Amino acid sequence: MATPHSPATPVRLVTLREVSERFGIKKTRIYNDLRDGTLPPPVKRGANCSRWIDHEITNVVAARVAGATDDELRHIVAELVALRPVVATPLFAEARAAVAAKEANRV
Repeated sequence: MATPHSPATPVRLVTLREVSERFGIKKTRIYNDLRDGTLPPPVKRGANCSRWIDHEITNVVAARVAGATDDELRHIVAELVALRPVVATPLFAEARAAVAAKEANRV
C-alpha cells in the first residue's frame, strides 16, 4: 500500500528533470511509464507547466527498489492518485483561511 503524505508538511512539486534524475531514466521512458500507468500523472500548473508530487514519486521509487511488478506499480499509482483530494483538502482549507485572515486585516 502507498504511504500517504502527511498533511503537516507542505506538498512539494518536482520538475521533469528531478523525476528523471531520481529514476535515472530519460524523458521518453517517463512518458512511457505515464502511459502505462506505472508512474503518477503530473499536476498541471498551467498550459505549459507540469509538476509531479514528490511523495508520490518517492513511493513509486521505493516500490521499484522493492521489486514491485508493473501490475503492483499500477495499483500503487491508482492509490496515490485517489488520495490526492484527501491530501489536498486540509492544505487548501488552511491556505484559504490564511488568505481570508490577511484580507480581514486589511479592512
